[in-house]
Amino acid sequence: MMNPETRKWHILPSSLLKSDWDGERIIYHATSGETHFLNSMGARLIDRLLESPAGLDDLLPYAYELRLDGLPAREELRSQIIAILRRFDELGLVVSVIPTSGP
Repeated sequence: MMNPETRKWHILPSSLLKSDWDGERIIYHATSGETHFLNSMGARLIDRLLESPAGLDDLLPYAYELRLDGLPAREELRSQIIAILRRFDELGLVVSVIPTSGP
């Protein structure tokens, strides 16, 4: 896989059905027919990516704001987000692309 720090990540909204359950998220991925359980961080990243494609630098401040209860170091949080994005990519929940620079 290419460097996750240089990619933009996005989700096709029509491919996911989601439901919150006891503070966690259940999503059904219509493309694969699989159901997945997400913790709160995974659910919040999915919500952010459903809004618009985002790179790691876009997701980091968003995730950092959400971790007020037990703030990990910035680099640790960065590693956690990369691990979540890689797992989402393996499951087919997100698609990553290399952003193109201007003309």
